[in-house]
Amino acid sequence: MSGYKRYTVILDAYLHARNDREAMVEAARLAEYLQKADDNQAQVMELEETPINSYNHRLIHKGRLTLFENKLIEA
Repeated sequence: MSGYKRYTVILDAYLHARNDREAMVEAARLAEYLQKADDNQAQVMELEETPINSYNHRLIHKGRLTLFENKLIEA
């Protein structure tokens, strides 16, 4: 990959889930998808609940979320 530079992307995304645990699993799946799509090191670092039409948010998890054999690993 001569001539290429490496960049870090900070990405915000919205996902919908029935509860906090499901949101954590879906966020980890999204990171896993990005890892496979481009052989990168995508990871979830923070998850917040953000209600529609509200400026309020609630921290669900801070730290890494990953899936291992379809089980959620919180770090």
